Amino acid sequence: MVIAIIRSYPFVSYPLESILLFVGMAFLFVRYITQTHLNIDHHQVARTQPLIYTHLFLVMGLNLFTVGIEMLANQHHANLGFIFFIVGILIYYTSILLTTRYNKPLFRYDKEEISRYLLLLAAGICLLWLSKFSLLLLSAVLVVFTWTMMWLGAIFRRRAQQKQEKPD
Repeated sequence: MVIAIIRSYPFVSYPLESILLFVGMAFLFVRYITQTHLNIDHHQVARTQPLIYTHLFLVMGLNLFTVGIEMLANQHHANLGFIFFIVGILIYYTSILLTTRYNKPLFRYDKEEISRYLLLLAAGICLLWLSKFSLLLLSAVLVVFTWTMMWLGAIFRRRAQQKQEKPD
């Protein structure tokens, strides 16, 4: 992913866009690590096949995201690239949400948290769609969106930990 961004958007030609695309991609990675490393109960006895399939879709989403970013740099393929970009993000975040069923009991999502997540995902996709005519704006919206998704996960973790610490 990083190589695709560097190759398609060299810093000399696209100084702000290349930095913003890299930061947006980095926030995707942080959200993945928070969910899969910190939230999932790695010692539970459960069927792992759905988790494996979810990760296959997650990788597919990242690949579409990367190919989309590369295609955005080419005027002849920018429209298809944008569709790949959006679909990749949608698949990625949907896959992240599907892994939450394996979370530690403390970090299991309830309906309210799922609704919040899906609402933010829909709002982010809409904002990305509206900013598709400017690479700089699209890159900036990507950073804000991926940071907000990362922040939502961090806030959820903090609240869950605070609830556990409070005596009833």
